[in-house]
Amino acid sequence: MSPSKENQLSRSAELFSVLLVVFSLSSVGLISLNKINKLARDNIRVGDLNYIALALEMYYNDNKVYPGESGANQWSVLPAALNDKYISLVPSDSKKNVYEYWVSDNGQKYVLNATLELSEEYALRNDLDGKVFGCDCDDEFGGESGWEYCLTR
Repeated sequence: MSPSKENQLSRSAELFSVLLVVFSLSSVGLISLNKINKLARDNIRVGDLNYIALALEMYYNDNKVYPGESGANQWSVLPAALNDKYISLVPSDSKKNVYEYWVSDNGQKYVLNATLELSEEYALRNDLDGKVFGCDCDDEFGGESGWEYCLTR
């Protein structure tokens, strides 16, 4: 082979190596960015539930009972019960996950639920687990559903 062909092959191999390193680093960056986005959404979900919990406590102080009826997810009653007087707007999840709000039979307790995307979320270590007032608060990963974060009062 002539020296110029060897030089071209050598340059091609170097270029291929550089491109391989660049693509590898960019894919690692995208994976990290995806995890950071999931963590941010999970933190917003936990914050949303704490925000609702505070509004529910103010509602309870005025009414001596939490809004809604037992036996089913009552998230849909929260805007009418809480908006304007206790909070400006009941939050909703940024993804297709649905927040849940369940009330005890006597209206003296409740559980709030959000589905998290990451199992290593710190909030899962201190949350409520099991079935509460009909709400499934288990942290088992259920396919696309994720991990259940619950808090109660």
